[in-house]
Amino acid sequence: MIHWPLLAHPDPKNICLLGATSGLLLDEIFKHPVKSAIIIEPDRQAVDFLKAAMGSGLHPASQSFGDGAMTSGHGRLSFVSRDLRAAKGSLQQMTVQQAVPGRRPGANEDLTPWRVENQDPLKWLKTHPQTCDVIVHDVGQPANAASNRLFTKEFYLAAQKALKAGGILAFSIVGSENYMSPQTAYLDASVMKTVKSVFRSVEIVPGSRMVILAGHEPIALESNRLAQRYAKRKINNQVIVPSNFPFFLDNWRREVFLKRVGELSRVPENKDLFPVSYFYAWRMWLSQVVSPKELTGLVLICVVILAAGLKLKKSWTGVSKSPAAAYLGLLGFFAMTCEVVFLLGFQAMSGALFWQMGLLFAMFMAGLCLGSLMGGLIQATAGRAVLLAIFCALFAVAAGRLLPLLNAISAIALLAVFAGLLLICGAAVGLAFVFSVSLETDSSGQSIGLLYGADLWGSAAGAFVTSGLLIPILGMERTLLAAGFAAAAAGLWIAVKNDKFR
Repeated sequence: MIHWPLLAHPDPKNICLLGATSGLLLDEIFKHPVKSAIIIEPDRQAVDFLKAAMGSGLHPASQSFGDGAMTSGHGRLSFVSRDLRAAKGSLQQMTVQQAVPGRRPGANEDLTPWRVENQDPLKWLKTHPQTCDVIVHDVGQPANAASNRLFTKEFYLAAQKALKAGGILAFSIVGSENYMSPQTAYLDASVMKTVKSVFRSVEIVPGSRMVILAGHEPIALESNRLAQRYAKRKINNQVIVPSNFPFFLDNWRREVFLKRVGELSRVPENKDLFPVSYFYAWRMWLSQVVSPKELTGLVLICVVILAAGLKLKKSWTGVSKSPAAAYLGLLGFFAMTCEVVFLLGFQAMSGALFWQMGLLFAMFMAGLCLGSLMGGLIQATAGRAVLLAIFCALFAVAAGRLLPLLNAISAIALLAVFAGLLLICGAAVGLAFVFSVSLETDSSGQSIGLLYGADLWGSAAGAFVTSGLLIPILGMERTLLAAGFAAAAAGLWIAVKNDKFR
């Protein structure tokens, strides 16, 4: 993929690569007249892995920092590979003179032609305006909320800001040489619509993976012009060679793809808080691993669940007659909906998937514990149960208004805010369970089990409906409004059904 944007750009000097695996492209990048390349990788462990994969060779200018050449000011690794083990060639102690023949650095200029920044890609792009001639990311596809953030409108706006005049953003998405399934078409259409909403010029190179080039100025992909640049730069490739350019850039192949995705004009744009491409990718993956025969098994499971529901008709009747059980089920739905939104929202804004996610899960569980302890200190009444439901509804609405504002804060502050939101959410449900037990007239073990079951059913419904339906259709902000409606319905149910409110 890397040769297409570099050949399309008349003079690519400064290159930005998003993701540690981009280090494997360095051999190919420095076949072009590139002055410097920077790799942006948010995961420190991935940076360390890249260092190990590249070998331990350090540029002499970096030796004073010890193994790894870590500077304290910016958390920057600056090293040059002696042995690019994962690639066919090697980047032998490359200096600027070797990377760009004929060029001589100044007296105080760092000879290192590439470096790694241990930083969030979006934050780096936003804080480095007009820095790059070419920006490349090869994430693959928006397989989760963290990787989806590199396919959103917010990302493309940040990339636009970081590009110099005439700069090019390049990435690839799953495509097809011939037949394109509906799931793949929807994914590609959402990505194409989003990138076109930001950049005036968007070109594609068709294939099993579609290479997308985007910029504000027209991007020329004529075979003859690219062949001239290829020859002038004395590039020696095996596949991306001038004799193959007419095939790769065939207009008919490009028009077939554009026509297919153009038919889906009503597909929404992909955004951080409205991650439709993430869900289209999920549907595409599901269509590849689930056959119609397996769907028959899903039907059988639904039949079994229906039969179990009819068998437990007496229990469902108990739920409908118990204000506390219905109240707890609705608040369970509220809590799980909020939790799913907060976890996906944090991923979308931070890109974090590891220990931070574990901490957020733990904060929700700590909230459950805290709310249960608070229930032992507060006398449960129907009025307080209604007030708690009103609080939950207002909390969900306020959280929905807060989410769009969180992109502007630091990573640590972002983690603290989401941890606090999950703690409050968990505490509300923990307190609601204590209130429900106190309000239940029948204190037998069967009644307590009914309350617990209602809570679990509400939570399960919230997780399933939120992840599979509400967020893809409504987005995260309006999904929180739905959670608020569920909490308000819980309070209304208690107020209507409880004898004290009649």
